[in-house]
Amino acid sequence: DIVFCESSVIYEECRMRGVHAVKAFGTDDTYFTPKKVKRDIEYFYPATFSPWKLQSEICHLGKALTCIGTIQPDGAGEHQACVDAGVNVDVGYFPPEKIREYYRRSKEVIIPAIHGSERTVLEAMSCDILPQVINPKNRRTLTYIQEFRKSGLLSPREFIKKNYSAKKYADIIIKSMED
Repeated sequence: DIVFCESSVIYEECRMRGVHAVKAFGTDDTYFTPKKVKRDIEYFYPATFSPWKLQSEICHLGKALTCIGTIQPDGAGEHQACVDAGVNVDVGYFPPEKIREYYRRSKEVIIPAIHGSERTVLEAMSCDILPQVINPKNRRTLTYIQEFRKSGLLSPREFIKKNYSAKKYADIIIKSMED
């Protein structure tokens, strides 16, 4: 059996327990691409409204912030905090092309979540935006930012193409299954 891990933190935890783990995660770097469009969204956060996603920690940004996502059964308070603060809120499930357009229009992607949002980090970086992960408890998400900073590469997109592209992700999975 093989466990595919999305981050270094999970990979190391599995390996310490003797689990056959392979670090494999990626994003579609041919789809999530930067594009010259008007960047009219100051801060963007795509995440389900739920207490562990912590939209209430960044809702003070008001109309400069755009939050999109579904409202989980426990997330009404997070959603309401954003509405009350004047945040631009778009509720629902969105097709990838709409999410990509939000990234392309964004100056910053901000992530306050306690955990999760790894895919958000990779998608933003593929669009050449280095996200702000503001919660130090979100170790898994922070590992991507730390890897980028240590890489010596000049752009987040270059980092994704080298380390977390869809092709690289597929190659790792196939190689692991052949071993």
